[in-house]
Amino acid sequence: MQSFPPDVVEAAKKKVESSAHSNLAIHVSRHSVDMFSLRFLEYWLESDAKGCGKGLATFVAEYAERAWGEGKDMSKKRYHDDGIVRMLDDICFVFAVSPNVPDYKEVVTIYPNPRLRKK
Repeated sequence: MQSFPPDVVEAAKKKVESSAHSNLAIHVSRHSVDMFSLRFLEYWLESDAKGCGKGLATFVAEYAERAWGEGKDMSKKRYHDDGIVRMLDDICFVFAVSPNVPDYKEVVTIYPNPRLRKK
């Protein structure tokens, strides 16, 4: 993660807070959206069939936000740069968190619960 001067961080926070498109302080990488769509697309399709009306990226961001708040901590914490892993509904979300902006999270990848993988 990059470090930015405090005034730049504050300006970015204000921009995120005032954005009409999303009030989530979370970024979902393109890789994460790809991994979700390849592995868990049925979650989005089922919700859309019920009138969710959200695009895939917004759905994944909101799901990740739920995982951050409600998910089980699966982090290994072996190294100081290890991501924070939260599992919700057998989906593991790997988050990177900036020490400069602790409210902002980035989902760097998404994978199935390892115990469900075929041997």
